[in-house]
Amino acid sequence: MANRIRSFADLIAPVTEEDFFATYHDRQFLHVPAPDTDKFADVMSWDILTNMLNMTSIWSPTSLSIMLDTKEIPAEQYCRQAVDRNNQQSLQPDTEKVKSWLRRGASLVANDVDTLWPGTAAAANALEQRLGGKIQSNLL
Repeated sequence: MANRIRSFADLIAPVTEEDFFATYHDRQFLHVPAPDTDKFADVMSWDILTNMLNMTSIWSPTSLSIMLDTKEIPAEQYCRQAVDRNNQQSLQPDTEKVKSWLRRGASLVANDVDTLWPGTAAAANALEQRLGGKIQSNLL
């Protein structure tokens, strides 16, 4: 799938960059409703999220956590011992334990997803290039 988001202008369209900086930047929030097109289809979708979560060896209790009733679930309750990429013992989320928590109504928090998928990375890069700051994307 080709990245549809190549620039900041692509992200905020139909609002122009000129209007954004004159009216919104550092002044007020801007909500750009999702268009009827699939403009953001390669930035995030259920399929993309599933693919990210299936990259099991990259997740740790720091990058993926579980919340239930505003309380963070201890990593030992949704992770298992594993060997990481550096051949070190570490905790990694266990798919079945995570699913069990989600079935009970828990929320999943996935940090730093902007580096894991080309479309998500393209959107973050477009924001960074135009706004001059570091962009970090998390999913809740």
